[in-house]
Parts: sequence; structure tokens; C-alpha cells
Amino acid sequence: MCENKHMNSAQSVGIVFDIGGTKTRIAKVEGDELADIKSFDTPHTPEEGITLLVETAKKISKDFCISAAVGDISGIVKDGTLHRAPHLPLWNGTALASLLRGAFDAPVTLFNDAELVALGEYFYGAGKGENNMLYVTVSTGVGGAHVVQGKIRRGTYNIELGHQLVNGEELENLISGTAVQKKYGVAPKDFDDEQTLAHLADVLAQGLYNSVLNSFPEVIVLGGSMIVGQNAIPLERVQKTLSSLVKKYYPTAPRITMARLGSDGGLYGGLAYLQHAV
Repeated sequence: MCENKHMNSAQSVGIVFDIGGTKTRIAKVEGDELADIKSFDTPHTPEEGITLLVETAKKISKDFCISAAVGDISGIVKDGTLHRAPHLPLWNGTALASLLRGAFDAPVTLFNDAELVALGEYFYGAGKGENNMLYVTVSTGVGGAHVVQGKIRRGTYNIELGHQLVNGEELENLISGTAVQKKYGVAPKDFDDEQTLAHLADVLAQGLYNSVLNSFPEVIVLGGSMIVGQNAIPLERVQKTLSSLVKKYYPTAPRITMARLGSDGGLYGGLAYLQHAV
């Protein structure tokens, strides 16, 4: 990517990207800001996806050298390799970071999508100013990440909050947009049954309660189309139910708030990683 290896930092840019099941978004980093945000339909194969990603990165970096790239994709991510891609099955097993590292001739760091959105919300969104934040997205699926003192908390693999069991069933199969569509035969944005939405809020609160017992964050940031979209799960009900569960053991419950960064959350997470972690 860089013909002149002796270019200084003023002649280089960082690249951030978010590979979604339907759309891929990419931007360059200029100082403390995102610039030239582009998007395209995510190809079904990793070969096509990597080619488009690299071509777009070259276009937006223009005459600058790419110094580093940070991005995310949905699934289990370890050491830059994608092990389970629920919405992009042909991408399973792809050593994405390594392949992009060769194409960019620069360091590449890959995260699970919820992790990078969480980092963005922590530094630039609803979690700004907090020390300990849990981020949970309720959309097509359910995911989450825990950020403490500016760093993503994880074990061998990224956490998968959507696959925890609530009353013997996976949380994702109970409250996600996919679950609502399957059970009620209507798009979540058109589903306005207040009683059922209140029930979904109670189930979500049970899932959050399990996470609180493990980490007790100061704030829980909720995002995704089932939270910020039309006919959303009511946050007030989630907070009320969670508080009633938590008070059995703790004097207070974490504060719940709505995510603020929307579809740019992953890109801001990449910006945060480049600015604060590298």
C-alpha cells in the first residue's frame, strides 16, 4: 500500500471498517475524526469482500500510506480469524486480519462487532465518562461486550451474551428481531403489541441480571434495532425489572441508557482503538 516506507505519520492514515451481514462500512481516520465514510453490500464470499474492502480503502486513503487498520465482524473472533459467522457462513474460518495485513502492508486488528461498538460507545457515545460499561445490542441477534477502564474485557474468546440460557432457552431466540418475526409473523418495526413488548423487556432484564452478577457495570448501554428502532422494547420496563431483580443482593442497580452512535458505532470503536489503545 505504501511505496515510500519512510513517510512520516503526517503522511499516513488509519482505516476503520465494520463488516456487517448486509452492509460493510469503512472510513479513514483524520486526527480525532472519521472521514470519507463509504458503504457497500457485503459480498457472500470473503474473497470478494476483502477485494472490495481493500479497493475502497485505497480510494479513501488516496496518496496517504495506511498506517493501521481496525475493524469488526459478527461472530467468534480469535487472533484475527473468524470462527463462526452467523450471517456470512462462507466467511467461516477466514484468517481475515492476516489477509488484510498482507494487502494493506500494515497492522490489522479484528474484533467481534459488539466489542468494537462497545468501545465506540465507551469513548464517544452513551458510556463516555464511565469506568465500567456493559454494551448489549438487540437486533437481528443479541450480542454484547464489557469495557472496563477503556479496555475490552474478554476471555479466550469474545463473550456471547445472546446465547446465555434464560428459562432453558437462548436469550437471542426469545427477544431478537429474528425471534419476533418468526414467532409473530410480523416485522419488528410493525409489531406494536405493548403487552408483548413489556414481556420482551422482562426477559431482556433477566439476561442483563445474569451479566450484572458477573461484572456489575456502572452503566448498561442498549443498542440495536429492537432498542432504538420503531416499536422498541421499552427501556423503562427493562430498568424497573432489572432493579427488582438486583435489589435481592445489591442496594442499587446499574443505570440503563440507549446507545447514541447508531450505524457508525463500529467505526467509532475503531477510531477509539487507534486513538486510545495503540
